[in-house]
Parts: sequence; structure tokens; C-alpha cells
Amino acid sequence: MPGRTTTPMPRKSTTTKPRSPRRKVAVALSIAAIAFNPAGIGSAGAEIAPPPAETSEALRAAGELAAGTPGTDYFAPETIVALGYEPGVADGIAMRPDGDCSSPVELPASFDNACRTHDLGYDLLRIAHDHDVPIPEGLRRSLDSQLGARMHASCGGTDVAGCHMIAAAAEAAVAANTIRQAGGTPVHEKLPDILASFTGAEPAESE
Repeated sequence: MPGRTTTPMPRKSTTTKPRSPRRKVAVALSIAAIAFNPAGIGSAGAEIAPPPAETSEALRAAGELAAGTPGTDYFAPETIVALGYEPGVADGIAMRPDGDCSSPVELPASFDNACRTHDLGYDLLRIAHDHDVPIPEGLRRSLDSQLGARMHASCGGTDVAGCHMIAAAAEAAVAANTIRQAGGTPVHEKLPDILASFTGAEPAESE
């Protein structure tokens, strides 16, 4: 019996069909979308919530205060609520009524109003800190500079030279503390902890 002749089946071509220009564009756009949105499609509609109104208003007020804007008209109601007190006015500039010159040594009484304004400015910065909002670059230093200028301007009487020396020392101490805290929030600290940060020693544990 003669053998059957088998007709070979044509082999399927392995040649890849070239992509159309339209498909190439679609792929490129997909890659670009992933690159600019690494979190994926699910986060495309996610938005960062704006800071609370009292925070933005507090920082705005701090800027006005540092610029020497007179009075208290620029304080929004929500800022006063967040502060917990009504700002007063001394020498034409807003201040914290019960503020003082926090210093281990006695400072001239003529510095008091400048210190009260400085206290108010720092309280405004702490409002932003309470909502995890960073302090704008240079704002704290501007408040410090205003403090120094007003302390020097208050010097008068019989010992003007001595007053200026004390003002310069106080100004330098405040500036050093601001640098130590990277110009950010003026955090309340105990004196041993402040000294430890300058010396590199471990902060003392609170009892």
C-alpha cells in the first residue's frame, strides 16, 4: 500500500506586526502619566487640604507684626480665638499684654514693650506649628530683628552705652536660639535643655 503524502502546513510567521503610530502615542502617554503620578490612577483625584484659616491668618498677622504695621486691625477673629487672648497695643504696635522679657538676668524696663510684641509674634508662629504648617523662611528672624531694633531704640537716660551693650547681648542670644531651632517654631524649652543643645550633651530628664 503506497504511503500517503503529507502536505506540510504553512508555518506561522513570527514577525511582529509593527505598532501603529496611534498605538505608540497611547503607550507614550501612559508612561508619562505613570511618571508624573507614581501613586497610580487611584490618587489622581486626591488633593492636599489647605491649612486651616486660623493658620494662614496667624502667619499673615505675624508678617504684618514683623513689618511694624500699627494697631491690631489686621488680626482676624479666628486668629484671636486661636491665640486665646486679645492683643494689646504699646508704642503703636500690637503686643501680648502679659508678655515679658524671658531672660535669666534682669533687663532694662524700657525693653518690656518690645519683648511683649516679640512674645505675640512667637505665639502666632506656634499656631502654625499646632497645625503642622511650616514657618515661612525668614519670618522668625524678622521678628527677632524687630525686637533688637526696638530694644536699642529704647535706650536712653544716664547709661546709654550700658543699655546698648545689654540690648546687643539679648539680641545675640535670641538670634542664636533661632539659628539653633533652624528658624522654625519657637518651642518652649527649659534652660538645661537649651544649654545641652549648644554643648552637645544629652538633655536632662524631667523629674
